[in-house]
Amino acid sequence: MRLTVAGCSGSGPGRDGAASCYLVEAGSTRIVLDVGPGSLSPLQRHVRLADVDAVLLSHLHPDHCLDLCAWHVAAKYGDAGRAGTLRAVASTGAAERMARAYGVERPERLDTMTFEAWTPELNVGDVRVTAVRAAHPGESWSMRLEHEGRSLVFSGDTGPNPRLQELAAGCNLLLCEAAAEEPLPGLHLTGAEAGELAAAAGAGRLVLTHIPTWTDPADALEQARGAYGGEVVLAASGGVHEV
Repeated sequence: MRLTVAGCSGSGPGRDGAASCYLVEAGSTRIVLDVGPGSLSPLQRHVRLADVDAVLLSHLHPDHCLDLCAWHVAAKYGDAGRAGTLRAVASTGAAERMARAYGVERPERLDTMTFEAWTPELNVGDVRVTAVRAAHPGESWSMRLEHEGRSLVFSGDTGPNPRLQELAAGCNLLLCEAAAEEPLPGLHLTGAEAGELAAAAGAGRLVLTHIPTWTDPADALEQARGAYGGEVVLAASGGVHEV
């Protein structure tokens, strides 16, 4: 299993790259986690959009989903179309929300995609996905992807959450947000809280992501390393991590 970072800037595109977007490749299966603003361009350096099996949206805040509108255009009028619609797993009401963002009245107009609601367990190709509700406003999800004995957990946006600790137990790689400079329960994690989560879950490695451009990522990195004795790195656009 391989994780490629297309975008990792917190709360919107930053000076150095796009908002949240991650490509997971496992065997012949290709999954995209979130499609934040500006991410469709770097994503296409790593995968043909037509080859993506599913998009999993952690939630519907704009910094995690807005480039799905551009994806629809590329699929309908360009060469990103596939032999069938794109599977998009998302929070309840996603089709209506994305239709409004695109500027059409009826969700059926987004006919290049099939939206389905999150469930606690689902499969995408050869990948098993387990999801729990995140501690973040709205219907937000954290997810665990497993393939041939390897596991990746993506926190999505979340504050401290015992359900996430259970989900991340023993994972090989924890891709975890660290957007907060100070504790923000029910919203975001600090670097220290991300490190504490990785330590408590027994994660093999920790990749910090979703750090806003107006904060210093070195602070989050230092905090996380103070709380977790394993390998900790910062996500960076174009970065590749073997799981």
